[in-house]
Amino acid sequence: MNNAGAIWLQPILQTPPKRFDLVVGVNVRAAYIASYYALPHMVKQRWGHVLNMCPRLSCEAAPGRVAYSISKQGMARLAIGIAAEHRGDNVAANSLWPRTIIESQASINWGMGERSQWRTPEILCDACSAIFGQEPRTCTGRQWIDEQALDELAGVKNFDHYWCEGRPPAEPIYIDKW
Repeated sequence: MNNAGAIWLQPILQTPPKRFDLVVGVNVRAAYIASYYALPHMVKQRWGHVLNMCPRLSCEAAPGRVAYSISKQGMARLAIGIAAEHRGDNVAANSLWPRTIIESQASINWGMGERSQWRTPEILCDACSAIFGQEPRTCTGRQWIDEQALDELAGVKNFDHYWCEGRPPAEPIYIDKW
């Protein structure tokens, strides 16, 4: 699972090249390197899952977060490439992204809304478990949203208990299209 991430939500002119390199290095380059070294073992045992934490591919503009979007879209492209190259080896590659903000040090430090608008990390843990529980060749090349994975793979229909305050907020912040 490639979950390490550097977040930088600033316009291009407030993103020095050194910061751009950090974001791309931590997000897409690290996912590539981890996959590069893990794949031979997965291919040898004819079983494995690569899961990148990134949003679905998009051609939409991302003002104020171009560097971050470039790095995360690279991670999505990496998952799609691995899926195509290794489906016959019974090695899956997918991406997973939360529908809304998850309570984390990033959401706290970046002031991403209020805690009442966040979900607990357990929703992502449960979605990962649902994906990892599948036979790789039957579940690969997908760009999952946490709710979708839980619904399709684990039959979960009610997500209220994942909200930090146990109920949906009056004004949720949905990031599933980032």
